[in-house]
Amino acid sequence: MDIEESNNDENTLKEIPKVKQNENKSNDTINNAEDAKSKSESKIYKIFQLFTSKIKETINVELLRLDIEVWILSKLKEGPTIIVGDKIAGFSEEVANLGNKVVVRDSSVTYVSPKVEIGNKEHLAHIDMKPFKFEKFLSSRDQFSNIILFFILKKLTKEERVEILTHCKRMLFREGQLIVVDEFYPKNVLLLPFVVLLEALKSFYAKIKGRKIITPLRNLEKLTKQLDFKFYDVKYDGNGRIRSHVLTKRWGALIS
Repeated sequence: MDIEESNNDENTLKEIPKVKQNENKSNDTINNAEDAKSKSESKIYKIFQLFTSKIKETINVELLRLDIEVWILSKLKEGPTIIVGDKIAGFSEEVANLGNKVVVRDSSVTYVSPKVEIGNKEHLAHIDMKPFKFEKFLSSRDQFSNIILFFILKKLTKEERVEILTHCKRMLFREGQLIVVDEFYPKNVLLLPFVVLLEALKSFYAKIKGRKIITPLRNLEKLTKQLDFKFYDVKYDGNGRIRSHVLTKRWGALIS
């Protein structure tokens, strides 16, 4: 009987490690599954963060403005420059810092004196700042190396866009360039519904307030081609919602 009990005890001892080994394998499987789940959740969260940041950029164009201005500064040629748009006083100072004579036509509804808008008073001697008036702009006979239209075309009718672009072509020096920055519908189809909804809300609000309904541009490339502008470069921001086009009136201007 003692021999049998001894054999049983030995068999029991042999089985114990196997049970522990199985338990360890089970724990490893659970841990691996949890790690995989954690990585998957982390990946989904990162994708969600990226998507929401793209939505913010697409909806709030002010987040992109500084980067666009820096890009424009890198493209400017030497010579007189005219900037048309709103919230451009600070940017006009940066252009003046390059040594260019700057003409500013501010389209902002809340336009104030340049003495208030321009931070560095020394720049006032190099910046001619006045409110933008469409008819007066078309009557100008000045010429420029750089013409910058900053979110102005979307506020105009189709006929006015043709008029102002045609006049900009006349105002350009032979080697000059036209830079058009404006809002478009985004290229990303996933973001398009958000922008369409945003524009619908803005249009509804404008209608209630009795204001002009402003929508993103369409077919600018087609229009500039009809006007015989030469395409040089384009910068896409906010998933294509903001586009900055560099145009000239002759191919030779691209290499000068």
